[in-house]
Amino acid sequence: MSTFAEIKTRVADELDREDLTSQIERAVLDAVDEHADLNFAFNEDRVTTTTVAGTRTVALPTGLRRESMVSIDVSGT
Repeated sequence: MSTFAEIKTRVADELDREDLTSQIERAVLDAVDEHADLNFAFNEDRVTTTTVAGTRTVALPTGLRRESMVSIDVSGT
């Protein structure tokens, strides 16, 4: 996967413009925000956590924008 810097450089190269640095950065960030809620292989992840009896909440992973599925497996009862 490309880094943010690589994407900005590629866009500048495609446009053949060196004077649009801040505009390209804003456009790339806007595109990321626009597509952040869509499921693509590169923006999906799976995490697991262990809960404790009596605890009502669990911290969400850092950087999570939205959940698409939550699964709870009960064992050891």
